[in-house]
Amino acid sequence: MPKKGESTKQKNREKLLNYISDRIKFYWESKRTFETTQRSFNEEKFDFKQEMDKYFDLVSDDDNKFTVDLRAEVKGVKKVVCQRISQVEVTFNTNKLKDVLNKKQQKSVIRKHYQVNNWPGLLGFLKESGVEWKEFIKYVDVSETVDEAALEKLVELGEVDTDEIIECSNSRIKTQYYKLTEK
Repeated sequence: MPKKGESTKQKNREKLLNYISDRIKFYWESKRTFETTQRSFNEEKFDFKQEMDKYFDLVSDDDNKFTVDLRAEVKGVKKVVCQRISQVEVTFNTNKLKDVLNKKQQKSVIRKHYQVNNWPGLLGFLKESGVEWKEFIKYVDVSETVDEAALEKLVELGEVDTDEIIECSNSRIKTQYYKLTEK
């Protein structure tokens, strides 16, 4: 025969189990609804981008955007602006850039990164006397990057010719997407 406290405990456990079961069912349905909606949205997003890539240039203005009047079809929103955003990646040929810049400008624009690729060999070598730079550099990898803000400042100050900098760089559109904003 169960004790009085055990039957109350059992009832509380069953209530809790029913509550948790309902929460799991609700969460599971919400998750499935979200996943279905997300899948539909991603398909629509892909189709939208394909259509915009095809027709955007025919309807956009000089600012690479155009406005759509919704005529109160969407509550609270009168107009939507569609703008094409192009992210551009610029790479510089640091060797050519060095020919264009003087030593002082090179120090402010070109960042050098050194990485030792054989630490034990370097330590052994440094223990010996008479270290020559050409020998030392064999143990180090050097990569160079361009500080674009510093380079842009030199161009703005007129210390470097824009056309010469363009000759030292390559640019390509990295990604392109369409941004919609309410107006």
